[in-house]
Amino acid sequence: MIDTRTRRPHPRWRIVRDVALLQVKLLLGNLHNFMLMPLAVFAGAVDILFKNYRDEALLYKVLAWGRHLDERIGLYNALENEEGKAHNPHEHYSVDAVVARVEAAIAHEFKTGEVTTNVKTAMRRVLDKLHRENREAEETPAAE
Repeated sequence: MIDTRTRRPHPRWRIVRDVALLQVKLLLGNLHNFMLMPLAVFAGAVDILFKNYRDEALLYKVLAWGRHLDERIGLYNALENEEGKAHNPHEHYSVDAVVARVEAAIAHEFKTGEVTTNVKTAMRRVLDKLHRENREAEETPAAE
């Protein structure tokens, strides 16, 4: 195991600052989500009622606004090093990536016609693979 104290000093005041800042960012993120939920539902309803195309749909404008605010809040910026690189970037473990894998497994089972007998097994395989990959990623030290 690599001793991070020799590579990157982390004084106590920096940790106290990061904890306090994280609490402020979590509060802002919660306010952001509280506003985004009804706006997304309203925008989606308007898009459905008026049959808006994707490039003019209000929902995607609301999502872009939400992404912009989320990036500005920067909840996980404390994980970035001096060069701005993420300490532990695992994009393929995002909620969207996991959902995409599960959907692909279910779609495959529907295509083969064996949904009722194999869905549970397929889901278990996907989740076991994700768990195994996550464990391997945690055991491999990140190159800095």
